[in-house]
Amino acid sequence: MSEAITNIVIELGRADSKAGILLGWVGAAVAVLTTTASGRHLSAASAVIVWSADAALAAAVMFLLAVIRPYLKPGVSWIRYSTLDSAAILEDFRRISSEHASDTWGTERIAELSRIAVRKYRRIRWAVDLLFVAGALLLIALLFAV
Repeated sequence: MSEAITNIVIELGRADSKAGILLGWVGAAVAVLTTTASGRHLSAASAVIVWSADAALAAAVMFLLAVIRPYLKPGVSWIRYSTLDSAAILEDFRRISSEHASDTWGTERIAELSRIAVRKYRRIRWAVDLLFVAGALLLIALLFAV
């Protein structure tokens, strides 16, 4: 059970890393888009398509930011210890130790971490889908601009 928890925690870290890398690429894409589109007169069709691509890029950024935004649900994990004094923390560890013997604590922890990981990966997938849409729109805009 502890191996499962460790694996999920590793996946959470991987999701955060992927989101950070994608945010970097999106930043580069926005910089290129801003540099190339500024000062140029675009046809109405190209302008609409470029603005649509911008909207898709902005939505992708929002999803990626949601992935790396800290999950601070009260009562979950280490967060609950920030509100407890040392005696309450010790009591909590004793309770967890007794629950751990019956695997209740571990299964609840696995379920909670798994839900967080799935939520993060789902948002990454949505962001990547939006990046594909933005890329396709930009290619179409290039065709109208020529």
